[in-house]
Amino acid sequence: MKNSLTIATRQSRLALWQAEAVKQALEQRYKSLKVELLPITTTGDRITNVPLADIGGKALFIKELEQAIFRGDADIAVHSAKDMPPELHEDLILAAALPREDARDCFIAVGDTPLEAMPEGAIIGTSSPRRAAQLNQFYPKLQIKPLRGNVNTRIHKLQSSHYQGIILAMAGLKRLGCMQTNWQPLPLEQFVPSVGQGTIAIECRHADKQTLALLAGINDTTAMTHLLVERQVIATLQGDCYSAVGVYAHAMEDNQLHLTAMVLKPDGSQLIVQKMSSTLTEADELGLRLGKKCLEHGAEALLR
Repeated sequence: MKNSLTIATRQSRLALWQAEAVKQALEQRYKSLKVELLPITTTGDRITNVPLADIGGKALFIKELEQAIFRGDADIAVHSAKDMPPELHEDLILAAALPREDARDCFIAVGDTPLEAMPEGAIIGTSSPRRAAQLNQFYPKLQIKPLRGNVNTRIHKLQSSHYQGIILAMAGLKRLGCMQTNWQPLPLEQFVPSVGQGTIAIECRHADKQTLALLAGINDTTAMTHLLVERQVIATLQGDCYSAVGVYAHAMEDNQLHLTAMVLKPDGSQLIVQKMSSTLTEADELGLRLGKKCLEHGAEALLR
């Protein structure tokens, strides 16, 4: 068994919080294990003045972390699961997940005005094609403007620029301890979240059996099951950083796993919503089946 392990992580405050959470989980599980962080500034962090979709998508947040694993500088990489592409490098594996935080989106306005009461023409900031399409679908009288940066940067831009509101992930706000009571969680029925939103994912090499064994000891099986099922949907749809797709899995007391997929045209003018359920023991291909169902109902035309 290894006695030391290095985590590759982005350098944003939220990314470091997530990496520290993994570090603490490992050190609590394995008392003799020493865990260190390797903070890295990724391409996605360096280039903030253009939309992500124009420069390679969310994969730009993980590329340098994966390279650190290949070089041997790090044993694992910690990611926001929603930043991970549907298909990983053949030598890498999604090895573990920590318990999922609140998966909803959150609307933050300059005042206390809720999203549904925002005036016509109000400017709402988001960098997400999914959120932009959902806003255009359900609130077509609002203006959508690009908004890049980490959580604190985006909140600062709301307070100091021409935006009347912004949308961020609840998970990041809660993890950073900056959630305020007058901020508005958005309903999952309209704002179906990104694949894996709220989940901390851990990636390592297939061949690193010792690290895989360590990660198995901190893996949250419920979060991992939900994440893998959601990722099946986006992989089946062949979605990418341009795709306006939301997928959300959640378990119910009846031992059923419920899965919802929302596929939209980028301008929000059309959408498809499909749902499926199965028992947890039969959920292995639930995402694959729901993805195919979306395609049967015209999802490919919306995505392409």
